[in-house]
Amino acid sequence: MATMTEGTAPTQQKLLDMETVGQVFKNFAPAVIPGKYQTHAYATTRLAEARDLLDLPDTVAQTVDLRMARGQLINDTDRSFHAVIAEHVLYGATADPDVMTEQLEHLLVLADKPNVRLGILPTRARVTASPMSHIDIVDDSTVSIETMAVTYRITDAPEVAMYLSMFDTYAQAAVYGDRASSLIRQARL
Repeated sequence: MATMTEGTAPTQQKLLDMETVGQVFKNFAPAVIPGKYQTHAYATTRLAEARDLLDLPDTVAQTVDLRMARGQLINDTDRSFHAVIAEHVLYGATADPDVMTEQLEHLLVLADKPNVRLGILPTRARVTASPMSHIDIVDDSTVSIETMAVTYRITDAPEVAMYLSMFDTYAQAAVYGDRASSLIRQARL
């Protein structure tokens, strides 16, 4: 378990270290755009707000750099990425309109990459599991769950299996390709 008492950079460094050796990445995002899919401006906004809300040490610039390094992993086509983002995240006022527009454009670019499967979980989609928190899964063997104050890392096989099953539930209810891109484009308006 990693806490945020030293700011957000140490947690991002641990995630980068873990992801650097990973090959298969799955993310479920019920509240914000997943870290490695974020633009510099969106990441800066989100991390500055967390710093201020939680009265954390100011490691925003360092954390954004680490988050951008995580995003660069997507350019390695030997790795595969599968993200499911809740549709309402596309509309959320989690950043200024110009930052959100840039972020949504970035998602459209990522969705066209051959090693990225980007799904949007429609607001009205029926799912049997309630989306509770952001989930990162690396190589189907390690799960990270982020809260505002702490990141939990799970490697116990039965627990990992539970989160894989939950991810699969969201992934099956999500839309992909042109339907996902259409939802992203609608949110830009």
